[in-house]
Amino acid sequence: MTSCPADDGSAFRLQFDYPNGDRWTVTVEATGCRTVTAGGAWTHAMAFPELSPLLKDLSAIVPSSYRLSS
Repeated sequence: MTSCPADDGSAFRLQFDYPNGDRWTVTVEATGCRTVTAGGAWTHAMAFPELSPLLKDLSAIVPSSYRLSS
């Protein structure tokens, strides 16, 4: 069990659709533990802004109207 008290439910969801019909969804939590999941599977990857530019890059390219929020 993980406690992420600063989690406000905001996240980025990236969907990859392939010509063969495969579809992968990657979700990156923008706050709290910043967990990264792919295809619905629980992973232990986290996107800390001080270690990776991932959240900054996503914020720059994804319009706010497309971001997930609670």
